[in-house]
Amino acid sequence: MLGDSHTEIVNWRLLLRCPNIANHGVGGNNTAQILQRLPDVVALKPKLIVLMAGTNDARRYVPPPETIANLQAIKEGVTGLGIELISLTPPPLPSRGNAISTAISAASVTVPFTDDDLMSDKIHLRRSGYAKWRDAVAPIVEKYCDVTG
Repeated sequence: MLGDSHTEIVNWRLLLRCPNIANHGVGGNNTAQILQRLPDVVALKPKLIVLMAGTNDARRYVPPPETIANLQAIKEGVTGLGIELISLTPPPLPSRGNAISTAISAASVTVPFTDDDLMSDKIHLRRSGYAKWRDAVAPIVEKYCDVTG
């Protein structure tokens, strides 16, 4: 699991019932920072990377072409090594709706987040949002999950 605070704050092993998931979420990271961390993640030789990114780009007014270029570089850096990449739509960002649409349009898997899935800060997810995230990725993660640990 790769991303920002949305990724970092969850126990993915518990949520997805898969003991061999690593959490590489770092709160506050934008797509450029995730791209910088990518070599450390791919060095671990994962079979699958699930990426959610773009919220902090939108919050920090990163130009949309830069966000798209970073997301594309992440994709190329992963798939070029034979690692499957699933990129997810980030949650809505009511204060920066148009800016977040860049990351939403670049995603390979749509998670049906709504404003109701956001906490009072209008950035982070409630349990309902994480349930939607789980439901979107569980069938994909399941084929890579070694339940024997």
